[in-house]
Amino acid sequence: MKFWNSYPFFRLIIPFGIGILSAIYLPVPHFIQPLWLIIITLLLLFLTIFTHYIKTYSLRWLPGLFLNVFVLSTGYTLTLVQTDLYRSNHFSHVTDGSELMVVRISEQPSERARSVRAFGKVVMLKDSINEFPTIGKILIYLEKDSVSQTLKYGDIIVAKAIYNHVPSPSNPHQFDYQRYLSHSGIYHQTWLGSNDWQRIKKGQVNPIFSLSYKARDIMLRTLEEQGLDGNEFAVVAAILLGYDDRMEPELRNHYAGAGALHVLCVSGLHVGIIFMIVSVLLKKLTSKSGRIIKFLILLGSIGMYAFITGLAPSVLRASVMFSLFTWRELIGKKSNSYNILAASAFILLAYDPYLITKVGFQLSYSAVIGIISLYDLVYRQLIFKNAVLDYFWKLAAISIVAQIGTSPLAIFYFNQFPLYFLLANIVVIPVVWLIVYSGIATLIVAIVSLQLSAWIAKVLYYEVYFLNMAVEWVNKLPQARVEGLVLNFAQVIIIYLVIIFLVRFLVAKEGKYGVITLSLLLIFTASITFQKMKVIEQNKIIVYNVKGYSAIDLVMGQDLISIADSSLLLDQKTVDFNIKNARIYSGIHKQKQLIFEEVMSVEDTQIDGNLKVYANGVIQAFDKVIAILNDKFQPFFSDKPLQVDWVILQKNCPIPLDQIGKMFTFERVIFDSSNTPWRARQWHRYCTDNQVPFFDVSQSGALVVTL
Repeated sequence: MKFWNSYPFFRLIIPFGIGILSAIYLPVPHFIQPLWLIIITLLLLFLTIFTHYIKTYSLRWLPGLFLNVFVLSTGYTLTLVQTDLYRSNHFSHVTDGSELMVVRISEQPSERARSVRAFGKVVMLKDSINEFPTIGKILIYLEKDSVSQTLKYGDIIVAKAIYNHVPSPSNPHQFDYQRYLSHSGIYHQTWLGSNDWQRIKKGQVNPIFSLSYKARDIMLRTLEEQGLDGNEFAVVAAILLGYDDRMEPELRNHYAGAGALHVLCVSGLHVGIIFMIVSVLLKKLTSKSGRIIKFLILLGSIGMYAFITGLAPSVLRASVMFSLFTWRELIGKKSNSYNILAASAFILLAYDPYLITKVGFQLSYSAVIGIISLYDLVYRQLIFKNAVLDYFWKLAAISIVAQIGTSPLAIFYFNQFPLYFLLANIVVIPVVWLIVYSGIATLIVAIVSLQLSAWIAKVLYYEVYFLNMAVEWVNKLPQARVEGLVLNFAQVIIIYLVIIFLVRFLVAKEGKYGVITLSLLLIFTASITFQKMKVIEQNKIIVYNVKGYSAIDLVMGQDLISIADSSLLLDQKTVDFNIKNARIYSGIHKQKQLIFEEVMSVEDTQIDGNLKVYANGVIQAFDKVIAILNDKFQPFFSDKPLQVDWVILQKNCPIPLDQIGKMFTFERVIFDSSNTPWRARQWHRYCTDNQVPFFDVSQSGALVVTL
């Protein structure tokens, strides 16, 4: 009990988080109304207070029970109340007959290669007669032109009331953009051409956010005017201001491969640097009034930094945390790190319950917990009397414990582990400190002297250039990262439990913790072994949904034969987004690549024990005979149709389906995603009218057949 009494917020955050997660991931019964939830929550609060005064020893557990249920109910209620989709005036519930929607742009739009992406709030729907006030967020893609490029945060537009649900993933283990957006309250999207919308006026905006965006834009322009461009500008903008729209994917991948991606995300590291700078400058303010002044200046500095970075959630997390630490020091109480950490999480989740689903939120808190719990244990293992060596060992120790704290989650989400993270961070973190110093100096000095600011910016340029070169060098080292790692959520939990009980064993030297650790390791090993056995025994065919392309995988244990368009193989970004994860989760170690152009032109060839290619695009994969028909297929005529299991139609195959039926008998016809929608619709009608079984990959998602 003493442990729990010392960590009140740590104790409360558990039921609070369970309540939030229950509201997000469990189906919400239709009869549950927010008002009733509020009443029930208030009743639980009353019972918690009432039972606190019960002096009966046998009922001493009641206050704790009601308190935990109250906190759980609070988390559940706050989440549902903040979920617009469950409210009757959400725009998707109001009317299907609306012709126009009025949308207020809720974030600063960002430019893409062919479009402008904007997030908006639908404030009204209109038909020819009526207007309907609404709520709800929507993702908008606008045709890129001179007008859409000038769209700003707070603008109000009127547009055609045409929108669709954000599509679910169409390939196995593909990134779930639908779920990702739903955690931000976005369930619908729309594409608007130049003639489908118009700007009405500048609308009412949050003045704080509006001023924040303007301040950041001014500082970005200042950095550009001082000579920063290309990758150097992109990195400075990301590190200093949290602006990453100019970051090239290749550069981002270099940082990820080196284990240094966290420096490009404005977070606790950057807020910590600001905190340390101000703390050092104000270290002589030790009196009572001096501590108050120090607290106010620190709070103002942290708030100002959060402000100029666009009030990013990661910065807000760190700002709340450092502010709580500073407050504890001001009132003269020893800071309980775990409790302050839990308190900051509690405050942020009360403000936005869906933060609990954000990868950044999870990784930042797991990193801080790792540092708080393990730093002293790791740091004490080596003692350096030399100050320089000791400094670098401190950096290394922080990097090690932060990596321990985040690695299970990072592997779960990203399926990779950077082997040289220690080397990268020893080099990167000191340079990032210099970049923050130089960047702040560049911006401040630019107010009084552009010439002097330009000189500082030149130093800043070379600092960033060195940082990029160092990261690229680490990323190019042999086996810079281990890819293809797969953990399920249960395994992640087991790993964290192993870490917790192992640390307890090392600190307390009690055998029971060692036994628990070994038991958990055995459970983890058994789950990995079972997972491996399933991979070895698997046989499956996957016809992917990749818009404009054809792609088929034949999976045999850990071996893969892939058949795809040659043009798709040149588009690695598309392969990574649509197909890569399916292969990772299939545990593929060996891959053989074929292209359809070759398959369609060869005669009888044994490619592999499980794949044989016949003439004219007919293949035998496992026990399935598949006819692949595309614009290169040569029709043939015979007395008896050739019996196959599937017919796959590609690239708008010009042969009518009734003629195909004379050449082949088949169980199913499959339309892959290389066909145009109009052609697929023609085939749909024919198959429906003639009762021909069909599967349209572009509509139903990838076809996965386990054999």
